[in-house]
Amino acid sequence: MIVLEYSIPQMNEVYRIIPDAPTMTVPLRTDEHGAIRIGKTRVLLELVIHAYYMGETPEGIVGSYPSLKTANVYAMIGYYLVNRETGQAL
Repeated sequence: MIVLEYSIPQMNEVYRIIPDAPTMTVPLRTDEHGAIRIGKTRVLLELVIHAYYMGETPEGIVGSYPSLKTANVYAMIGYYLVNRETGQAL
């Protein structure tokens, strides 16, 4: 976590610019057959990742899969992109 701090010499105190790192829940679940789905929908993660790699925007993906929420698609793609290089993407 990166926390930016600054001090005011006269006050001898340190103030945090970012007090707590934000967290985000990634809306993924594994169904009874082992398939990874997004949120409470039946949409497979691999379909969304494929659409993203084919150039589709998160809004376009939601247009193709109306049961998805735009925020969930952004969260899932963000999580995937951050973790794909470490091998923890899914």
